Amino acid sequence: MPYTSLDHFIARMRFKAAYPHIRKGARVCDLGCGLDAAFLDFAAERIAYGVGVTIKSETALAASGSACARTFENLCRSNPRNSTM
Repeated sequence: MPYTSLDHFIARMRFKAAYPHIRKGARVCDLGCGLDAAFLDFAAERIAYGVGVTIKSETALAASGSACARTFENLCRSNPRNSTM
């Protein structure tokens, strides 16, 4: 099921609440990030290295029409910036 306007609104409010707690150069593991890993994009200027991980049911993945390789990329996307890893 695609995200609704309400889903996006609630996510944005949660992002704004979490953002002040992210220090510049932080490493972030966003558990339950959703298929878009949107928080990593939202806070990208403060995140040196970020990984988003989520679990979706097979039916949700099939409904999104994503191929396995693309789905894995979206589920476990990294956002390296000035990383030493």
